[in-house]
Amino acid sequence: MSGEGKVVCETGASGSAVKATVLDPCSLPEFFEGTDNCVSSSPSPILMYLRLSNNHLLGKLLEWLGQLENLTELVLSNNQFQGPIPDSLGNLQNLTKLSLQGNQLNGTLPERIRNLFKLSTLDVSVNHLTGSISEVHFSRLSKLKILVVFRFLHLNVSSHWVPPSQVGNLNMHSCILGPCLFHS
Repeated sequence: MSGEGKVVCETGASGSAVKATVLDPCSLPEFFEGTDNCVSSSPSPILMYLRLSNNHLLGKLLEWLGQLENLTELVLSNNQFQGPIPDSLGNLQNLTKLSLQGNQLNGTLPERIRNLFKLSTLDVSVNHLTGSISEVHFSRLSKLKILVVFRFLHLNVSSHWVPPSQVGNLNMHSCILGPCLFHS
């Protein structure tokens, strides 16, 4: 693995896993340039882990990310992404970890997040998200263990709601917790 300015990919022995190593973080914007028009039934069918934290990446999260059907971890934290969280991320049914914290994302948390049946970690903190998080968002997230959301989101659930998850780490800072949440 030598050379500067390259993204090096390693395929596992079975051909089922790919590990991407970025040798020069500055090459990432050029690597993804033009991919927003990617027209492929599956851009990288064997990619399982996409971890691009702390790379000063900017722009919008692209809809084609939802085509990475075997992705189990999507970690894009501490970059400068802006705009909404793509609805297409709800297609990533093998995803166990979604970490988008520390960006400039805005809009609402897509309700299609409920389709991520295997999700155990969801961190969308330190962004500019607004709107409500409702029972619908969590209706199918029975494996969710870690939930981190910050700033201006409103938790809108009924007083009789029982989360269908195993959340053991809940961090909701500067959120609006409805009057029914802690009502006996």
